[in-house]
Formats: sequence, structure tokens, C-alpha cells
Amino acid sequence: MIDAISIFRKFVERRTGVVIPLDRSYLIESRLAHLIKPDLARSLDKLIERIVSGETPELTRNALDAMMTGETLFFRDRTFFASFSEALLPEIIKSRVHRKRLRIWSAACSRGQEAYSIAMLLEDIASQLRGWQIELVASDISASAVEQARSGLFNQFEVQRGLPVTHLLRHFTRDGEQWRISERLRSVIEFRQHNLLEDFSSFGMFDIVFCRNVLMYFDLARRADVLNRILRQTAPDGLIILGGAETSIGMDCQLLPVVQSPGAFRPPQSVASRAVA
Repeated sequence: MIDAISIFRKFVERRTGVVIPLDRSYLIESRLAHLIKPDLARSLDKLIERIVSGETPELTRNALDAMMTGETLFFRDRTFFASFSEALLPEIIKSRVHRKRLRIWSAACSRGQEAYSIAMLLEDIASQLRGWQIELVASDISASAVEQARSGLFNQFEVQRGLPVTHLLRHFTRDGEQWRISERLRSVIEFRQHNLLEDFSSFGMFDIVFCRNVLMYFDLARRADVLNRILRQTAPDGLIILGGAETSIGMDCQLLPVVQSPGAFRPPQSVASRAVA
């Protein structure tokens, strides 16, 4: 069993970048338990053998989905979002008032709460953005998470986590025992399934990139690789938003922290000196 779990840990890291610590190997057993079925595999080691072989692509996708943390909520870290809406976003908008175009990417968006939080903030200032071209892209490695995000459907527990009642009443309607976000907000977000370990240069350039609370699951080399590639897709005067506990310290892509906005960074001077692509 130890050998099978070790093989699976390496498989997950290779395919997703996520490192499962040895002391949390129990997560593998608990999260894959529902996939142990007579028609698939009767034991965990046999299940892992089938997953790693790739002989059943759907099984492999489901297993990788099961290992993704997916912990998220609306307006996660209220202090940051207050700073973002009151200072960072207005500054970016002011600097782009002449070209009237804004592109934002919510990478590792999970079930969409972060992307919809951003969309709600933009809706709050819609009058300022009249005539602007707004593009909001959201991506995640999990197919099931992206499917739920695209549906805009959330249960009672999810809408109670971080979402102000005023926003719930303004942007959501009851759908059976769940809540569905408005078509207007769903229509402004382009959801994509994407693995951050893979090339995303085709996404184009962004003014703001949110990549929060995901790189902390990667090893140092993969963190540096993803951040360097994000930098190449970020406007020289743009913003990169990481989780409050995440940093580029120890990497060869030192970002410039934004004072009084934990988690917000600007491209380093070596990048900022480039002309906008």
C-alpha cells in the first residue's frame, strides 16, 4: 500500500504540480475511496494502478479532481478585497482611461467564487466603465469545478461564505434549494479548463492576474516557473495577486510588493521596463 501511495503522490505532482506531503498521505485514501467499486477496482492499490496507467481517461480525470483542494469562498480575505476595490482597481482603471480596455485573469478559480467576486466589484462601478471593453477570464485544472463555475449555481452553505447579503439579493435568484448568479455576471466571464503547468501564452496579456492560494501547493521550481510565465502575460504596470501567505522570496522572479496590500505585487523593474505588448 505504501508503494502504491508513493506512486500516486508522484503522479499527482507530475500532472498537477500539487505536492502531497507524506504526513497527509491519508488524504489519498479518503479522497479516492468513492472510486473503489467492483467494476473499477476492488482495492486502493489496484485503483491507483488503473489511474496511473491512463487506460480509463475519465477515471484518471476524476481521481485528479478528487485530489484538488478546491477550498474557496466569495470575497476570500475581506481585507484584501477592500484594498483592491478602494485603491488597486481604481488606480488600474485610471491608468487605462484612454484606451478603455481591462483584462483580468482569475487563475485556479475553483468553482468560480473569486471570478464572480471580481465581476460583482466591476458591476458596482459599471457607470465608470461604460464604453469599456472588459474581459474576465477564469480557469481551473478541475473540469467539474469549471462546470459548476460556468453554471453559476451555488448551495446555501457556499453563498453564506463571504458573500454580503446585499450582493446575494442583488445578483442571485433562488433555483430550487440553490442560488444561481445572474445571467449578466455569468456572461462577462469566460471559464476555461486549464492546467497551470501547461502553456498559457495563448491567453494573451492581462492587466491583473489573480493566482491566489494555489502556488503554495507547488514545489519551489514549479512556483518559479508558473510565476515567470505569468509575468510574461502581465502588463508592465499591471498587478499580480497572490494569496496573503504567498511570496516570490527564494525565486528568480522577485516581485515588488504593493505597500498596504498584502498579496498584491507589481512586475519587477526588469519587466516593467518593457513596452506594453
